[in-house]
Amino acid sequence: MQTKEIPCGRQLPSTHGPGRHSAMGCWRLNVTVNEPLTPSLSPRRGEGVRRTGLRHAGVASATQAGEGNYRGRHPIAFGWNAMCHPLKTASKPSGVSALCWMKAALPWVAAFSIHAATFEENFSSDPSARGWRIFADTSLFRWNEAKQNLQVTWDSSRANSYFYRPLGTILNRHDDFTLAFDLWLDDVAAGVDPARPSTFPFAIGFQNQADAIRTNFFRGTGADSPNLVEFDFFPDTGFGSTVWPAIWSTNSMLTYRSSSDFTILDLPVGVWMRITMTYTARDATLVTTIATNGVPSASVNPVVLSPSFTDFRVDTFAVKSYSSQARDTRFGSSLLAHGAVDNVVITTPPPPIQNLRGSLNQGQWQGTFSARTNWSYVLERTEDLRAWNAASAPVLATDSQLTLRDTNSTSGRWRFYRIKAQRTD
Repeated sequence: MQTKEIPCGRQLPSTHGPGRHSAMGCWRLNVTVNEPLTPSLSPRRGEGVRRTGLRHAGVASATQAGEGNYRGRHPIAFGWNAMCHPLKTASKPSGVSALCWMKAALPWVAAFSIHAATFEENFSSDPSARGWRIFADTSLFRWNEAKQNLQVTWDSSRANSYFYRPLGTILNRHDDFTLAFDLWLDDVAAGVDPARPSTFPFAIGFQNQADAIRTNFFRGTGADSPNLVEFDFFPDTGFGSTVWPAIWSTNSMLTYRSSSDFTILDLPVGVWMRITMTYTARDATLVTTIATNGVPSASVNPVVLSPSFTDFRVDTFAVKSYSSQARDTRFGSSLLAHGAVDNVVITTPPPPIQNLRGSLNQGQWQGTFSARTNWSYVLERTEDLRAWNAASAPVLATDSQLTLRDTNSTSGRWRFYRIKAQRTD
């Protein structure tokens, strides 16, 4: 019986292509086996033997694959391959997934856990090493190594562009969550294009990445921007500067009860602001506070979901530079702003799959894990990391512990498993 650490550093053959799902980060997985690991999986020289369990060596996350149906489905998946990197696949999975692997006839038990419903980023080192990515115009976002923050240009004349990081879960109206970040503005102005004189927002918050990267996603039309929970600021163009914590539904409807949903408020230039947004599911209310030097500096009206509001599905945090080019120029908007973002803290419910243990039970592979109610789970299997097939029937979680078993495994040198979770509420 040996306990060895499978190191980060190698990958199984990748089949993903442009626009496909990929994942970043690195985890070290310790496995206990009753025979030596194969040479290709042996620890690298100097790694040594670690205690059984999971040791975090980065931040696991995933970018999005295109997927258009949001009736309780989530268009990303992530997992870990045999060398402990998050899995790269060419398929378009529709749920959050965790991957376990096994070699046929090699009995082993692996245990790992994803804790942490709180994510923090202080930009003290290159954020790209922790799963941050840029969509579209890379010139709008720059990590400032000297100042240890993210330098941002919001320019509505450019294409929709995002500095983003997936959450690893899906948030909807039934979840409690909090977002906090520091914001610095060097300058901000709307109506900078004479042909587009109206105001336009800059935004920071949550989005559904598969929606947000579509070519027909436009924040300025009022009808083409589904699944958003974000802090919006509209600079003054004659009607007063406006702070509007906005929530957009899966069918692109803005929750709106009255003019008290937004706050006529200007943001200062040249000072750090701490902006905190807290959503409470019990009363469907989003509360936003703004502080400078640790002292509340402005009162922002809370936003309560309207009676007709359906739901939202968000899976990614992003600093967003929206394009205003889709709007009719007769009523067009424009924005140009420069600033910085720092000290991002995101608190969410636990991931839908935790404390996963894979094992052989009478020759059948099974996965046991901590589940969440209002999620449906299915075990999937592949032999080539290309084609995935269901290895169990979908199971709706009614308890905190769930076991899924492959009762019809096929022969093959390798079999890989993942557990896919889909929201049902």
